[in-house]
Amino acid sequence: MITKLRRKFITAAILVVTAVIVIIVGGINVANYTNMVNNSDTVIDVLLSSQTVVQKPPLGERPSRNPTLSIGGVSVETPYSSRYFKVKTDASGKITEVDCSKIVAITEERAIELAKGVIGGNQSSGFVRIYRYKKSVSNGETTYLFLDVSKDIETVTDFAKYSVLFTLIGITAISIFIIFISRVIFKPVQESYEKQKRFITDAGHEFNTPLSIISANAELIGMDLGENEWLDGIENQVAKLSRLTKNLVYVAKMEEGEGSLKMQKICYSDVLVQAIEPFLSIEEGANKKIILEVEPEIYVDGHEDMLNRMITLLMDNAFKHSYGRDIKVTLKKEGKKAVLAIENGCEEIAQGDLSILFERFYRPPKSRGKDAGGSGVGLSVVQTIAEMHKGKAHAFSADGKSIVIKIVI
Repeated sequence: MITKLRRKFITAAILVVTAVIVIIVGGINVANYTNMVNNSDTVIDVLLSSQTVVQKPPLGERPSRNPTLSIGGVSVETPYSSRYFKVKTDASGKITEVDCSKIVAITEERAIELAKGVIGGNQSSGFVRIYRYKKSVSNGETTYLFLDVSKDIETVTDFAKYSVLFTLIGITAISIFIIFISRVIFKPVQESYEKQKRFITDAGHEFNTPLSIISANAELIGMDLGENEWLDGIENQVAKLSRLTKNLVYVAKMEEGEGSLKMQKICYSDVLVQAIEPFLSIEEGANKKIILEVEPEIYVDGHEDMLNRMITLLMDNAFKHSYGRDIKVTLKKEGKKAVLAIENGCEEIAQGDLSILFERFYRPPKSRGKDAGGSGVGLSVVQTIAEMHKGKAHAFSADGKSIVIKIVI
């Protein structure tokens, strides 16, 4: 149990840390890409502006130390350091002019080819390969300016690659640290849990002797006095406490030997039929009928004795608490899983999920004080056995008047 809890802690901690790191790194990369796009658009605006030509100072005049910046704070040197080409079209979309004077890697034919991919489109800006383009409409003429942003794209791409690499390295390092530190965190919990299990086992054995003496004395007194309701009450309570003690000790022993449990391939269908057979002989006396629907030859990897005990506890629970309906037992294959479902009628109960029934010592409020003989431990044992078989136990009510307990292995 503590091992499973530790695994859940490790998983949750790693997922949280991973989510935080991914959000931070992802946000930085998105901001980096957005900044690259905005800077490119600003440069394109400068290149499309009529203010891009800067007059040199007259001969002999000293240039300003801080030359005036152009649109958006872009340096006046931008028009002379940028690589771009322009394509102009008329109102009908026909190309009227191609200017490749500011770039060597593009010919007019290639420029026209790239421009045709965006001319007439609904987007006013975007990317074409390594070029960021933007269109400007003036006096019925449309100008498409394509700016070479290959270096910017390469920078953003390299940053993304390295950020992903270091994110993976960081998550791996943090995961190793979490796994190591979890041992220290859960060590006191493990020790406390071991002491609790030892106490339950020792106390269970210590209870057996006085319970046996009380039961024997009650029988002897009954032989002298004959039938007596007070002695019957004592014997019933002793039997109830004996069952509770045995179940608690059984749970503790199962949890202690959880890692050493030997599983083998067994016929689940045969185990179910054998476990239910004793209840078939008492169904008439209990005025309850068992409806059995079992698919043959269903095999699972499991422990026969434990599965037998699980089914016995489920049937015992169904007989004790069933009310007004037959007990329906089904076993079928769903994909790779074997699904056992036991349905019985009951008095008023909450609708929906009833997983709380598997909590140790829990009983529905309406069942408290009634002589059903339950202690709230049986279904806890059922859940433990299911989990030891790498399965799950579910309980739910569709109408509030019946309950279905489903074991998926």
